[in-house]
Amino acid sequence: MEPGGFFGPLIKALISIGIFILQAIAQFLGWVADAFITALNAVGGFFGLGTIGTSIRSFFTDIGGFIANVFGTVIGWLGTISSLFQNGIGFITSFFSGSNGFVAWIISWFTSIGSLWAIVQDLWTALNTVVLTMNQILVIYYLAGMFMVYMNGWPGFRDWLDIGTTLTVKVFKLGFVIAKEAWGILLTIKQILTGWL
Repeated sequence: MEPGGFFGPLIKALISIGIFILQAIAQFLGWVADAFITALNAVGGFFGLGTIGTSIRSFFTDIGGFIANVFGTVIGWLGTISSLFQNGIGFITSFFSGSNGFVAWIISWFTSIGSLWAIVQDLWTALNTVVLTMNQILVIYYLAGMFMVYMNGWPGFRDWLDIGTTLTVKVFKLGFVIAKEAWGILLTIKQILTGWL
């Protein structure tokens, strides 16, 4: 029994006949083209123009080769761009998957940001109540300033002001910069996530 069933041999026969007809048409068109080129060469030779039929065939052959090369190159580029795009999507997907240790660390870091303020409050409470009161800190700071001015004069006074600036303005400025950058990162992550959804 034929594996294609009842219609299997019929379909094979039709395909064979179709291929035979296409080959015959191609041979006939090749014979017509050769006759046309020979006729044009004869006309060109008669008028002193040379083998114009062969020149026309070479022209169209070269154009066909040029088109094939251009489209082949473009299709190759499209295939490369497509594979790059697929690899990029695969990289992004694997990067943001739960198994990536870096992403897991970022998530845990952002989760722990909420407890950062509690740590700062605990530190402030420890400094203010247990270790030293705020008044004691100010007295020590002023005594250190007087000692620095006594030992170094005007440069000591500037150093003392730098210490005060570092302990007050720069610490708060650093906190503000950290908070601002963290807020910018959160907004960027939010925009990325809402852009995907």
